[in-house]
Amino acid sequence: MDSPNLPISVLLSIYIGDQLEFVRGAVNSILSQSGKPKQLVIVLDGPIDQEVRTFLDGLPTKYPSIEFSIIPQCENCGLASALNEGLKYVKQPYVARMDADDVSNVKRFEEQFAYMKKHKLDVVGCLQGDFYEDPNKIVAIKKCPERHADIKEALKWRAVVSHPSIIAKKKVFEKCSGYRPSTGNVEDHDLFVRAIMNGFKFGCVQEVLMYVRLGNGQRERRGGFRFLKYDWHLRHNMYRSGFTNIFQFLTSYILVSCFKLTPFRIRKFFYKFVRVSQ
Repeated sequence: MDSPNLPISVLLSIYIGDQLEFVRGAVNSILSQSGKPKQLVIVLDGPIDQEVRTFLDGLPTKYPSIEFSIIPQCENCGLASALNEGLKYVKQPYVARMDADDVSNVKRFEEQFAYMKKHKLDVVGCLQGDFYEDPNKIVAIKKCPERHADIKEALKWRAVVSHPSIIAKKKVFEKCSGYRPSTGNVEDHDLFVRAIMNGFKFGCVQEVLMYVRLGNGQRERRGGFRFLKYDWHLRHNMYRSGFTNIFQFLTSYILVSCFKLTPFRIRKFFYKFVRVSQ
């Protein structure tokens, strides 16, 4: 007899650049979980590929034990806005994040949910394995501390928590009023800091349960002056809220600026310091 589905809503955003092959892999990894979620909330961030839409529309009849909420948006609004829209449709007390081209380990939800309950936590991530074509061929691992105090300290310097790996209580998003679109590509770092400042506790399962796809210029796009603006506002807000002191604020921004203004061929070298090569 199958065990009951976990009280989790999975929150996923899809846009025109997401390929059918990748979306199918991501969704199938959710539906194949040892601890299946009760709901899958999919936000269509603007027009999407018709093959992808056909695939999504066929899911409810194949998986009757899971509630599917597919929310179309007329135009692409960006990840933060899309996730905020999806949060309006979440019905379960726990929310799991994932991106549309990544893959979850079959035991991800079961293990993270059990860890969260055991340690009485509000947000739980896991280690992230980076891959290019095959999730079974990990090229590097993004590390994250296990304990709340260490995660809090690490967040003063960099985005140590893997955003697509988290399971969080719904009330975390409610208390923090969701994501702030004005934070650009650091919307996850901003949310995590605000969650900690609101008293929520973090943890991280020290096991690779989330596989994140590299490629399509993902890392190359993280550099340049455009992103420094978002980092400045993020770190300035961290300082104003008391999350960091003046030394941490200025030092972290200088380090980030040097990193993001460095040519990518050099930045690739520095990624080795925040990833464990396989």
